[in-house]
Amino acid sequence: MQKKPFVERRKYIRFMIDARVNFEVEGKAISENNERKVPGLIKNLCFEGACLILDEQFPPGHILKLELFLPSISEPIHVQSEVRWSRPYMNQDVNSMYETGVKIININPKDQAVFIDFIREKLLQAMSK
Repeated sequence: MQKKPFVERRKYIRFMIDARVNFEVEGKAISENNERKVPGLIKNLCFEGACLILDEQFPPGHILKLELFLPSISEPIHVQSEVRWSRPYMNQDVNSMYETGVKIININPKDQAVFIDFIREKLLQAMSK
């Protein structure tokens, strides 16, 4: 059986990034100490979405509120996102992690310009290489 060639479906270039994210499931305390915000990591990012490393798996369509702590930005960027896919990232043990693809569906208006400037700067850096 012949393998199908890889076809990129993304509209925008994703940038590898090493940054923190806090996530919250609307209306649900999800940590052991009843906190609503739980930390994770941002693996990559673009104008329209991100790949996150989280300690919980969510089904496609699930809505997550995110605080993105981006390098060189003093305050977190607040976005609402929709889970598109999720798969195991490490071993299937007690401390399992999940790679989770999200689509950004809403950005806090006060954060929108800062987010766009950050992505634009990353794009310019990539083009100059």
